[in-house]
Amino acid sequence: MEYDAYAPDSTRLAKSGSAYRVLGHDAATYYQYAIYVAEGLAKNTFNSLRGIKDWRTDDVNGDRNDLPALSKGKLQDFFYIRNLYGNIEDVFNRPVYSSPEDWIDVAIREPTSDRGYFSKLVTTRQSRRCLNLGSYNYLGFGGLNTHCTPLVRKAVMDHPITNGSPSAELGYSLPIREVEETTSKFVGKEAAVVVGMGFATNSTVIPALCGKGDLIISDALNHNSIVEGVRLSGAKVKPFKHNCPGDLELILQDAVAGKGPRYNKILVIVEGIYSMEGELCCLPDIVRVCKMYGAYIWLDEAHSIGAVGATGRGVCEELGVDPADIDIMMGTFTKSFGAAGGYIASDHETIARVRQYAAGCTDAVSMPPAVCAQILASLRVITGEDGTDIGARKLRALRENANFFRDGLEELGLEVLGEHPSPVMPVMLYQPYKIGDFSRLAFNRRLATVVVGAPATPVKYPRVRFCVSAAHSREDLADALAAISDISDELSIKFKLTPPNKWFPGSLEVIERKEHGGRVRRAAAAAAARPAALAAARSLATGRNTARFAPLHSRGTPLSDDYGDGGPPASSGPIDTYSITGITTQPKEYNVMLSSQDILALTTDPIMKEACAATIETLGLGSCSPRGFYGTFPPHMDVEQTIADFLGCQEAVLYSFGACTVSSVIPSLGHRSDVAVVDRGVGHGILGGLRLAKMDVRWYNHCDADDCARVFANLEAEDGVTSARLARPGRRRWLITEACFQGTGRVAPLPELVALKETHHARLILDESCSFGAMGANGRGLSEHFDVDAGKVDVITASLEGAGASVGGFCAGDTGVVAYQRLMGSGYVFSASLPPYLATAAAHAIRRVSAEPRLVAQAQASASALREAALSGRIPGFTTDADAGSPVVPLRLAAGSSAGNEINLLAQIASRARSRGIGVCVARVNPLVPAQHAPPVSLRVYASAAHTKTSLSKAFVVLAEEAAQVLPTHALSIGVEAARLDARVSMTAYVEAPASIRSARNSIDPGSTVLAPALEPAKSVNAASPPRSRAKCPGATLQMDGIIRLVVLDDQKVKLVVAHSTPLADDQDSSSESLLSPRIPTKKLNNRSASWSDLPAESSLQYWNVPTDASDHDILEPFRTHVASAAVSSQSGIVLKRTTSGTPLAQFDPSDQDSPRSLSVPALVVLLHWHNIFRRYILNQIDITAAMVPTMLRKVGLNPDDSGWVRYFYFVAGYLGSRGFHANLLPLLVWTCDCAFTRLVMVFYCLCVGIGCLMKGALATSMSSIRPANPSTGSLMRHRVHSWPSVAGIQASALPFLILRWRYGFEWVWNMKTPWWAVIDYSLAFAYMTVISLARMANGDSPANVQGGIVVGAILLRCLLPHVEWATNGLEASTVMSSQGYVLVGIVLACVCLYPMPLNAHGEVLYAASTCYRRMWRTFSYMLFFAAGSVWRPQSTSLPITRDGANAFLMPSALSWLSHLPLVLKNDFPVGARVVNRSAAVVNRASYFEVIKIITVKYIIGHAASQFSVWAISYVAQAFVECCLRGYVSHYKKAGGTRVGKGVFGGGRGGDVKAESEAQADVAQGTVHMRLAAITVVELAQDVTGALVCAHGVPRLFDAIGI
Repeated sequence: MEYDAYAPDSTRLAKSGSAYRVLGHDAATYYQYAIYVAEGLAKNTFNSLRGIKDWRTDDVNGDRNDLPALSKGKLQDFFYIRNLYGNIEDVFNRPVYSSPEDWIDVAIREPTSDRGYFSKLVTTRQSRRCLNLGSYNYLGFGGLNTHCTPLVRKAVMDHPITNGSPSAELGYSLPIREVEETTSKFVGKEAAVVVGMGFATNSTVIPALCGKGDLIISDALNHNSIVEGVRLSGAKVKPFKHNCPGDLELILQDAVAGKGPRYNKILVIVEGIYSMEGELCCLPDIVRVCKMYGAYIWLDEAHSIGAVGATGRGVCEELGVDPADIDIMMGTFTKSFGAAGGYIASDHETIARVRQYAAGCTDAVSMPPAVCAQILASLRVITGEDGTDIGARKLRALRENANFFRDGLEELGLEVLGEHPSPVMPVMLYQPYKIGDFSRLAFNRRLATVVVGAPATPVKYPRVRFCVSAAHSREDLADALAAISDISDELSIKFKLTPPNKWFPGSLEVIERKEHGGRVRRAAAAAAARPAALAAARSLATGRNTARFAPLHSRGTPLSDDYGDGGPPASSGPIDTYSITGITTQPKEYNVMLSSQDILALTTDPIMKEACAATIETLGLGSCSPRGFYGTFPPHMDVEQTIADFLGCQEAVLYSFGACTVSSVIPSLGHRSDVAVVDRGVGHGILGGLRLAKMDVRWYNHCDADDCARVFANLEAEDGVTSARLARPGRRRWLITEACFQGTGRVAPLPELVALKETHHARLILDESCSFGAMGANGRGLSEHFDVDAGKVDVITASLEGAGASVGGFCAGDTGVVAYQRLMGSGYVFSASLPPYLATAAAHAIRRVSAEPRLVAQAQASASALREAALSGRIPGFTTDADAGSPVVPLRLAAGSSAGNEINLLAQIASRARSRGIGVCVARVNPLVPAQHAPPVSLRVYASAAHTKTSLSKAFVVLAEEAAQVLPTHALSIGVEAARLDARVSMTAYVEAPASIRSARNSIDPGSTVLAPALEPAKSVNAASPPRSRAKCPGATLQMDGIIRLVVLDDQKVKLVVAHSTPLADDQDSSSESLLSPRIPTKKLNNRSASWSDLPAESSLQYWNVPTDASDHDILEPFRTHVASAAVSSQSGIVLKRTTSGTPLAQFDPSDQDSPRSLSVPALVVLLHWHNIFRRYILNQIDITAAMVPTMLRKVGLNPDDSGWVRYFYFVAGYLGSRGFHANLLPLLVWTCDCAFTRLVMVFYCLCVGIGCLMKGALATSMSSIRPANPSTGSLMRHRVHSWPSVAGIQASALPFLILRWRYGFEWVWNMKTPWWAVIDYSLAFAYMTVISLARMANGDSPANVQGGIVVGAILLRCLLPHVEWATNGLEASTVMSSQGYVLVGIVLACVCLYPMPLNAHGEVLYAASTCYRRMWRTFSYMLFFAAGSVWRPQSTSLPITRDGANAFLMPSALSWLSHLPLVLKNDFPVGARVVNRSAAVVNRASYFEVIKIITVKYIIGHAASQFSVWAISYVAQAFVECCLRGYVSHYKKAGGTRVGKGVFGGGRGGDVKAESEAQADVAQGTVHMRLAAITVVELAQDVTGALVCAHGVPRLFDAIGI
């Protein structure tokens, strides 16, 4: 944008910024919004006409797969993005090229194209030096400084980039302990805990302390992070009016003395300084009220800690409140300290609770060492521990600058919010145009300011917000005030000097005065009710109640340590959770690290450290701002582009905290009206996102694609019954899963899930936190692992804490998916951006993965070795549920004692292993995860590229020795024998094994908790529970060496398969290889659970008679005798069938596989043969000619990508050849001329369309309905089928020439009296055909398709012309039972019944063919009833069109056809007539206009009547079939079970799940078929009604009204 030449919008007359003086603020604001919206709509309409797609809402994948729009349920947000935000987009997300100090270099952005409006902005290398008035760098520690930067660089070089583990596991380092101790001392509390993200400090800790049964009273203007935390907690929430202690007391009185439920505890949440208001909270009064009623206080000091108070200790110090009166003190290190993250300070018990229950501690990598160094350095300066008074001088400078700048703004006459000494100073703008105007004018004057509008503020109260810093000089601030004064005069925002009309409302100052009166009244009401309320509160503490409310650290159950034994319970006194678990007594360095998420071992890489250190030396550590407010730096843009290129997506967006990534993505895209199909094994992040989105959640069994299909089938049944429209479910569907599950190591069956989501029109959200950079040949995740096109995954999210060697996360996908999150993703919008050096680390890691694939290969080799060790018995008593290729290999006990002791056993083994240098710990699963979603308790083990054969061998030895010391003897023996039997013993050895071993094998199966379709969530095996029956565990077991083992399917059939899937290692004994083991690829074998369809197609099946009560030895006895022959014949599968009677079964002959599967006759064989030949010829022609289109169109100057008149040409030409054009023109022709010939034109049009659809479907391919998206030429057309021939080409060559041939007869041109007019008319027809052909080719059809359409149209026309008179006589007949009617019905029946149905490889009808078939029978239905309506229409007399009669319509030129056509086609101008005297052809002007008027009236009335009739009948038909469908389901298809998983935390299913699943599947199948039948009935009703109304109803209406 040319900022220097910018003219403010609000200075223009129509958008006058002074209108508020007359209209008041409210009316002037709404007036400008009306103009704003109209301008946005006009610009978007202009873009649409020019074929320019809105990139902010671009949803290529959704358009391609015909999915419900992303805007569904969020129309208000998308309307704002499309029509309002585009006008001011340039003032947000401005990149910064320098460190965030007092002066910054702001990048200049330019639009990518000058075509249209709202073009995407790209960052240039140019920048402008601006005074930074938008950063949170209050004390000047952000950016480069001598106090912190050297120490931070040293920390980067001396420590890992990140700790690679959550603080609840192995991520609790000495720097973190020092930060916590220093912080607690600084704020005056007993203890503190730090979280890696300020936003997450609120959103993840509030749910750890409050839950169902608690009451949270929150200030109405609290930050979004508090709102999100409250929503996640599940507690009852009541907002109180902003900063109103009286209203707070009234709510507390109702809570303790009202008639409602008694709450477990009450928590009041307030902020120290409100960032959008700039005012301090009324903390002394709030503390007094809370103390009276026993409520706890949560104080958010994000903007006040380090910014106010004599020593920078926040509002408590500023307002004289004892920190002991504040139960929880929260703050962030992003602002005053120039770092990242946040803290919670409270008593020891509460902090212990937070460590165990907060997702920021259990599910996210701990605070990086360099961030800790920045915090410690700044705290030492602030407190004076560095031996200088620099900290005191900074605090004094900040206070003086804040007071000076606030006073200066008020002296200018601006409406300034807040109070002294807040460093945040919002200034009201009110009118929307002033948002962009102020920022651009300030940028011209070298001021970097932050403007804020909806949704961050109420829509009527946009504002500009200034933030001052101790680093600002007085001279700079004075110059800024002078510039702001000039801008304020230009925009008329000095509302104190020129106030609005006092008779109209809207001024925030007036509203605040009224609110002040309300506060006084509420305080008086609370004081009057106080004695009774306090008496009622005291009565609650009588009897057995010793306290009014539960302790703050209680959340439903008393706080206790659930990892390890020994020590006092956590609720009995001050404790440190980490000292109980023993994790704090870690050695300085581990010999082998197993529990680190640093999969690629890059956190200690010297090259990465140098890159991070270079970024710190350039930009400092903290960003000090959100991404939208000068918090975007080059490393952020670089990592986003790197991720998008790496994954092959359009765009990616970077989040600053991994644990909050997916929980922000899901609610930003989802809506409460949507339905989500979710894997039961998902982690805390997805569960939190689902709760925030409030979607209807349906669970399917862990990694079970079949169960997922069952859930989708149930959805189809429900949508068929309850959907508001029958055509397609109105609500959006989401399929949400993790790629590699952190808790179990299982891998999602992505190919099957992609097929399901495409079949059921759902969007797929895939969390690749554990698989990104670790799976696939090049580390591109699960899609590469399964060789699935990444473009088929709609949304990819991942944490960068694993292979990214950083913190934060990302979301990648289509441009619309990403652009929407930049405005609505809470973790992106309301959080400070990721420290730039960590973005550098992530980008470096991804580039290293691309450049060094060996890192991924080494990590995958480590994963294979870990999994093999767990399954082969090298670690006695342990097994794993991890799938092959998973970088996560959790080690759980194969057998143990009770569940409580199992945790104890694992904790002891981990502690003893750590003492010997093996970094391993118990996987800390957040206790807030419901039991039905919690994975089995296990040791946390990750693969790593740093692992070597020697190091892993040492780790296995240590774990084996410690397990032998800790685990019971029976657990060791069973685990070793079972694992060895699974992994290494051949089937013959298994048969000959002792019965005790076989019994153990059948009762204890490593991985059995995940192989079976779980009726309940997977639970750990214990001695108290009975052994699982093998008969209840269908599915095969794929072992590490590739052997698929014996699996019993049910009581009647046993499948036994032995098949190697991978080559044996070089050192493997070849004698152990099964003789029945032909090599088969593992690419499509889904890990441990292999389906029989994955085996080679040449597998043969043999059946033996085996009694039901036979033992395993008896079952396998026949197998022994067939081993040798099986090896010779390379059989890979044997099926043993049990019978209840023991009668012998005939052995199937393998040659039976050659039995015929279909029958045919010679005629059909020949027809199919010629069809295939012609089809291949046409496809070759399409491929050849399609490549010629772009070059051909460019040569003739009609490139579809060009702007200007070319886009208008294609827009008009495309419409002229569309169905919409003919649907408007042909009925008008029928109503205007009302003769048999015009009705024949309509019938012929329908016949051409139907036959064209028949031929298109017969020659369609799987790609016929798919076209690559081209954003420059507009969005994809849904249900568009591109195959041979083009229906538009058929119409272009048939209809115009039919009319012309009938008009001029069968005479040669040179025999006509006026041949030139015929030449002109035919030339126009050929020009029309050419224009339509060009439009079709530009829209995706190949020249072969268009040429074929023209030829087919000509052939159909040639067939009709000799029989025109016969056909018109049929339309004028007295009955439909005529020869013409029979022929028409015969043609329709032949086409419908003999329609060729191309099938794909799976035997399914191609989508394009089914689409064409549907169009064909609908068109033919319309044609038949239109012909019937024409016959039933009584012949009318000629209509009085002109006053002068037929003499005025003698000119045969096409230029006058608009006025001549009525009489020409009503035989007042005879067929073949020619004009002899040209001078007689004079058209009366009045008659001409009267014809235009009549045509216009008929068009409006006719189409209105037709559309209304179709809508009414359609509504009645839909209501009727829906009633029938409900009756069908209620009486004939009883539901087989209850609805599953209504909510996120709903319980599991009960009863006979197998029977329930079968019944539900039957219901779903039947209901889906009935729903399709219902859709057909409704569409048929629409077509019949439309045809009869067009042919009969509307003409009768015109007869009645006399036109």
